[in-house]
Amino acid sequence: IYMKIGSSYLLALLICIASAMWILSGYLFNDKNSGIYAVNTNKANNNNPLHAVRVRTSVAEQRDEIAQVLGQTQASRRIELHAEIDGRITEVLVERGALVSSGTIIAKIAIDDRKARLTEARALLNQYQEELEATRILVSKGNRPALDVTAAQARLETARALVSRIEIELNRTEIRAPFAGVVETRSIELGSYLRVGDPIATIVDLDTLRIVGYLSEREVTRVSLGKLAQARLFNGRIVEGKIVYSTALEKSFWKMGIAAE
Repeated sequence: IYMKIGSSYLLALLICIASAMWILSGYLFNDKNSGIYAVNTNKANNNNPLHAVRVRTSVAEQRDEIAQVLGQTQASRRIELHAEIDGRITEVLVERGALVSSGTIIAKIAIDDRKARLTEARALLNQYQEELEATRILVSKGNRPALDVTAAQARLETARALVSRIEIELNRTEIRAPFAGVVETRSIELGSYLRVGDPIATIVDLDTLRIVGYLSEREVTRVSLGKLAQARLFNGRIVEGKIVYSTALEKSFWKMGIAAE
């Protein structure tokens, strides 16, 4: 029994040694004409063919970040006209909401005695002009002191300033629109008496709209003056304009304005 069992172990050992040598022979003696690995590799390539791919060359390019904010439209210009002289309104030529062009007369203030005072001042100016010329002749002949020329010159300049002041008052009796726009408000009626500084009317310019939006601290870094911006109006119309200002209202809150045609 002992010899039988010992022969079985010896046979098993010989089989293991032979198997190991056969496996190692594939690594030690593999060439192009023989070898299981070459056959298996070819078989694997046949079962897994290469796939077609599409290749595109990518080029880095700069992209602008977009900041979307809510805002509201405003008139680009608004001016309130005030009385520059005292007087009573004698004519009102426009109504609220009227379209006006630059130089359109809004209302007229009574001239009163301004024309008469202007005529008097001009006559006085002519008189002082003649007196100055006569004084210069007398001084040149030695009949008058040179100081008289200075005094005559002073009177002439005073008369000239008076004429200029009355002419300005007459021009200010007509209140005109400084630019084309719409009469937003009108504070006067026929017969109203105005003092200097009293409001007359408000004119707004609607040819160029200003769209004002509010930005957060994170969004303000995405905008800069002069950059183009688009705005969608309430009626769906899209307008384009340039960023004209960006103002910090608080530490983390900014106000941005866009001018759009």
